[in-house]
Formats: sequence, structure tokens, C-alpha cells
Amino acid sequence: SNRDLERRVRALSPHIGSYLDLPGADHLGVLDARVAAPVEGEPPGTVVARERRPVLACGQGGLELITVKPAGRQAMTGAEWLRGHHR
Repeated sequence: SNRDLERRVRALSPHIGSYLDLPGADHLGVLDARVAAPVEGEPPGTVVARERRPVLACGQGGLELITVKPAGRQAMTGAEWLRGHHR
């Protein structure tokens, strides 16, 4: 569920870290996230823009990506990643 994922991100950050494997992209590190409303009509694992912020569709609910770290780059807000770094 999205609550389990939020707890996992919090528990593993920053020492071990949590990562997403996005289609056609490298790993995306997730440093901070919070529970969000469900993402309707998208399969789990899909990242969508909601109010200029990235939200991951989960099996149950959504997970807003607050702070992310693309491979080989510095940490940035999810909004910054959506604006210029999301492929």
C-alpha cells in the first residue's frame, strides 16, 4: 500500500535509500515521500503529474515524490524533476 511505501522510504533514507525503476530511465532515488490520493486509471508504478508534483500510482493509493535523486545527479524536489529532468 502507499502507507507501507511511505514508511519504507522514511526508514531507508538517507543511509540505504529507496529507488524506483522507471520505464526507459535509470533508477530514481526517492529521499522523501508522502501518502497521496489514488491515481485513477494508471497501473501501479506509473508516475503522473498532479498539481506540478510527481505522484506514483500504487496498488492502493498514491505516493507523492517530495525529494528525488536521479542517477548521477544531485537531490532535487519532485517538482524540479518533473519540470526539467524527467524524460
